[in-house]
Amino acid sequence: MQILGKLFTIVLFTGMVGSMFAVLMLFLQKALTFVLPVWAGMLGAAFYLVPVVMPQLHLISPEEVIWIAGYETASVVWIAGAAAGTGYYLLRVMCAYRAVRSYSLCQEERLLAIYAGCAAGLNIRRLPPLLFGSLKDPACVVTLLRPVVILNEEIILPLSDQELKIVLSHELMHVKRKHHWISGVYDVVSAICWFNPLVWIARQAFSHMCEMDCDKHALRSLAPEAAAKEYTAAMFHLMEKASAAGSKHLGGIGALTFPAVKQRFVNILQQPSKRRSLVLIGLVSLCVALTVWFSVSVSRGMFYPYPLYSHENYEYADTAK
Repeated sequence: MQILGKLFTIVLFTGMVGSMFAVLMLFLQKALTFVLPVWAGMLGAAFYLVPVVMPQLHLISPEEVIWIAGYETASVVWIAGAAAGTGYYLLRVMCAYRAVRSYSLCQEERLLAIYAGCAAGLNIRRLPPLLFGSLKDPACVVTLLRPVVILNEEIILPLSDQELKIVLSHELMHVKRKHHWISGVYDVVSAICWFNPLVWIARQAFSHMCEMDCDKHALRSLAPEAAAKEYTAAMFHLMEKASAAGSKHLGGIGALTFPAVKQRFVNILQQPSKRRSLVLIGLVSLCVALTVWFSVSVSRGMFYPYPLYSHENYEYADTAK
């Protein structure tokens, strides 16, 4: 129980620090209406996983710790929840693997030609398999051992060549930018810190960051053939067709729910100025510095040899009185 309690302490610590950074990022995103870069979401995942502590502190105390009442029970509940979450995730992976194996390879020559052209334009040498599946999303990337692009045949085939190029470029950009691997890191964070609601909020926010990132880079790769107007028109048309087909999630080309699409439209049609981009970098850097300072400060009272409660500090406090 000692080891389990000490591991739980580390999880509580990183969860607290990561949540502080998540709140700061949400403030920038929601209150100040900044479009956060993907690397900000990656930093958020790092704060949840990597303890940033004062030098010379031990994360696992060599001494036996006397826990407060209920702490050991909380530790057991935490590890049970983490195990259940991991089992559920593995079950989903197994179900996804079986589903993907049942999907058929795309044989449409028009679609394959556009797909190959998009991959060549993005310098993707190893082309992910292109499948037709029964997913409710019009288009998505699923990663098991390797990424695959899955399309809803009913929704995708009626699209024009330009719309197909926009949709496929967006999905391939997820592969090129390695979003599927970083999302896997958030799966690990969610399993470890399952009890922390801010983890799930940060995970959803990161998913939205990936969509915005894909929009920016896909639009850049499609220029001058497809401008911002054509890109947003393709998104809107895809959302219409997905809605008509009865799709509940309105996914594909990324998170096609109305609030998400509205923000993405604004971001695509009104590119931020260089000055605003520099301000964003400065603010995120400041948030990182504040989070590191907070993490190091709090670690002094949570990890061995607990310098915050050292004899010298108490002696100084008594003298000050």
